[in-house]
Amino acid sequence: MSFSVIYTFPIGLSYDARYAAMEGYFISKTLPMIKIETIEGQPFGEGIGIIRQIVEKRADLTLFEEEVLEKLIQFTGGSLRDLFHAINSSAKRAERRGSKHMSMEDAERALEELRTSLTRRIEKKDYEFLINIYTGNKELIEDKQMLLKMLQASVVLEYNGKRWHNLHPLVSRFFIEQELVGENHHTTKEIYEDLLVH
Repeated sequence: MSFSVIYTFPIGLSYDARYAAMEGYFISKTLPMIKIETIEGQPFGEGIGIIRQIVEKRADLTLFEEEVLEKLIQFTGGSLRDLFHAINSSAKRAERRGSKHMSMEDAERALEELRTSLTRRIEKKDYEFLINIYTGNKELIEDKQMLLKMLQASVVLEYNGKRWHNLHPLVSRFFIEQELVGENHHTTKEIYEDLLVH
């Protein structure tokens, strides 16, 4: 019988020189995150719309109170795995409250749990690399080993087309709240030197 077979493999393989051998035998595709903002930091409506359509095929959108789904999409950065994890957590919390709708507080609690999980995967020695991406180095990343480590931890997300990377929005929010970076995508020399000292 003739039929198609789809094989999946760890993202790390695509960063290995031996990956070239795979391309001679298979049609290979790297599945990135769904882009919800541009490399310049502007909202990308097409990607946001696609994610809404995906959610709508799996859930009744009336279960979300106003702007809750938008918040979950914004802070999961186009990662469907993280988005559905946050939706499930929000729904369970709403159910425990006896509500048929997910509130903004439910969403914030779910995002906080996810942020804790993400920030647990990084150490202070990783901050310089991550802040460098946050402040604008989204394409030409020289340290491929560190990039791979951060991709595997889902702390850094990769987008296709014009290939680029960004911090997971919850990691960005963590850095902003810790005053390690500003919301305007700039960090000061003094903040960074203080980070290295402590």
